[in-house]
Amino acid sequence: MATLIVAPLVYQPDGPSFETIQLQIMFTATDVVGFDRIEIWRSTTTSAGPYEEITADGAQPARIPKDAGVEPPAAVVDPRVIISGDDLTTLINDVETDLTFHGTDPLPSSALALQVGLGGHGRIRAYLDITGQLVVETVAVGTGVELQVTGGAAAPKLGLPTLAPDNTARGKEARLALVHGVLEYAFSDLGGCTAYFYKVRLRNSSTNAVGAFSPALDALQAVGLATTRLVRGYVDLIDVDGRPLGSRAVSVHSAAPSGVVDGKFMAGLNQVKNTDTAGHVEFSLVRGTHITVAIAGTDLARTIVVPTDITISAFNMLDASVADGPDTFVVQRPDIPYAERRTI
Repeated sequence: MATLIVAPLVYQPDGPSFETIQLQIMFTATDVVGFDRIEIWRSTTTSAGPYEEITADGAQPARIPKDAGVEPPAAVVDPRVIISGDDLTTLINDVETDLTFHGTDPLPSSALALQVGLGGHGRIRAYLDITGQLVVETVAVGTGVELQVTGGAAAPKLGLPTLAPDNTARGKEARLALVHGVLEYAFSDLGGCTAYFYKVRLRNSSTNAVGAFSPALDALQAVGLATTRLVRGYVDLIDVDGRPLGSRAVSVHSAAPSGVVDGKFMAGLNQVKNTDTAGHVEFSLVRGTHITVAIAGTDLARTIVVPTDITISAFNMLDASVADGPDTFVVQRPDIPYAERRTI
C-alpha cells in the first residue's frame, strides 16, 4: 500500500483554490511486487468519494459525454438530426467556442461531427461512438485541459448535457510506470484544487490485477518540507490468533518543540491513525526528530529517533534499532516448546 503526500504549489489556508497539486507517492519494496503501473484517483467532494481515476492507459482528452465510447474505426449508426441554424457553445479552459450548424435538414450526425472540428479552431473535435452518440472532445490531453458544454439549442438534440456535473470533463494523464528499484514517484494534477481528495493504487497492465487503495488524503494537508526531509514510519499489528489487528489506534507524539528545520520551526507533533484491515499504519515523519509511539489498548509506549539516513525510505517504529537510549520496550517473542520425540 502506498504512502501519499499531497502538496499544493501555492498553499491558500484561507480557503480552497484551483491550482496544480503535487503528489509524492512512496512505496516499500514489497508493495510493488507483481505490479507495473500506478493509478491516481481523485474526489472533488469528500474523502468518502465518489472517486474518479484521473489516469488511464495513455493520456486522454477531456470528453463529453464522459461515459461515451472511444472512436470506432467506422460509425455503425449515423442518425439524422433536424438542427440546421442551431448553435452549440463550449468552453475549453474558460475560452468560449460558439458554432452554428448549417446544411439541409435532416443532417447526418457524422457531418455534424465534421462541422464541430472545422468550427473548433483546432481546440475541439467530435466523432460518433459505436452507438451513434456524438462525442465532443478536446484536441489537447491531460489533467490541465477542461471541457464544458454550456449551452445552445443544438446540445439537447445531440444528447450533450449542459448541467453540472455531467457537462464538465477533464483530460487524463498516463498511468505512471513503475521503474525497478525506484520507490518514490511524483505526479502533478494540473487541474487540482486544495479542496480535492486523492488516493492511489497499483495495477498490473498485463493481467489488470489491482492492489489496495492508499488512504485518502486531502490537498489541504500540505507539507512544508522537501520530501527528502521526510521518512515513513510504520507499525504492523496482529492479534493473539495471528490475524491482522485492524482499527487499532496508534499515536505518535512529541511533547517538546523540535527546533528549526529548513527555516521552519517545528512546534510539536501529535498524530493518531488507525491500522487498516491488514493491521498496518504509516506516518510521514521528519528525519532526526524524537517522538513517542503508543498503541491504544496496551500500556506500550516507546521513544524513538526518526532515522536521518536518506537511503532509508521506511522503517518499523517498533524496531529496537531506532530506540532513543536504553529501550524499555521489550518485544515478547513466543517461546514455543516442542514435545520430545519418543519411540514407542
